[in-house]
Amino acid sequence: MGAGAKFLAKRPFEGVEKLDVQAYLTTRLQFDSKLEWRWQRHGYWGRPRMGWEGFYTPFSYYGSGNDPAERGKIIYSPLGGKVFIASLYPLVGSWQIRLDGEIQAVEMTHISADGGDSLRQTVLPSTTPGIDGGWQDQGKISLIWDSRDDEDLPARGVFAGMLLGHSSPALDFDYGSYEIFFARYWSWWPSLEGAGKISHRGVTGGAPFYERPALGDRKTLRGIPDRRLRDRQAEAIQTEIRYAFHLALPFIADWFGDTWQVAAFGELGRVEKDIPSVLESRWHPSAGVGGRLLIKERLGAMRGDLGFSGYGFGLYVDFNQAF
Repeated sequence: MGAGAKFLAKRPFEGVEKLDVQAYLTTRLQFDSKLEWRWQRHGYWGRPRMGWEGFYTPFSYYGSGNDPAERGKIIYSPLGGKVFIASLYPLVGSWQIRLDGEIQAVEMTHISADGGDSLRQTVLPSTTPGIDGGWQDQGKISLIWDSRDDEDLPARGVFAGMLLGHSSPALDFDYGSYEIFFARYWSWWPSLEGAGKISHRGVTGGAPFYERPALGDRKTLRGIPDRRLRDRQAEAIQTEIRYAFHLALPFIADWFGDTWQVAAFGELGRVEKDIPSVLESRWHPSAGVGGRLLIKERLGAMRGDLGFSGYGFGLYVDFNQAF
């Protein structure tokens, strides 16, 4: 189940554009929460935002095999939280520079292997970065093109960018991260919207195993559950069509609104240890259908998706669009 709320901020958050509160709980007892403030005004500090995230994710998957028939896997349960600050700096037109800083603490509360200790030592030996949890930080810089009409519920525009990040030597891990992405949004007429996205994410150096890019969650490759695909490089292609209609239900229309969307989506993804390998590996598909309730004047959306794949199915309830 999941829940979220978004409010237009007023005093005591003078100048704040949005206070975004989200919580998500999966059927496998995986819990994530997020609290974020976004400032509207530009100034010496750009357009700042800050927030906190917490998570407890038992039944998280990690393994060397990415085929559905490969059953050997590690089940691990990280518990932790993250504090982050960021700021957007406008350049020319829709170009922006984004600077991020974050610090995260993770405790590994449980690690087990379906195939016993021998499998665990093979897939996750004691020298694996992150096996005992730890503290980590990341500084990131992004070059972004953002012409979307809305950050959370875009119907038109382009969102694309490149990200580079690296940890400092002060804490427990020394690694880098990067991402390249391109998303396009269409609105052919008021009731029909489309979206598409391609992305590539990767890590370098001694990244904790639980920070390696993953596919198979409520935002990427829905239908491949429990972050089943994970390695040092990950690519994904996503498409979605959404059709809107009005249905005034008792109580719901008064509190949230009467605009609903039905959606159909298809996604492809692959992961590997390095870039040459991921470019040669096969794609893993997922597809499904879903529904959304748009809150008032597109302040947010409550989203439910049912996805299917060769790994099984996933039922997701979350806040706002998947991408």
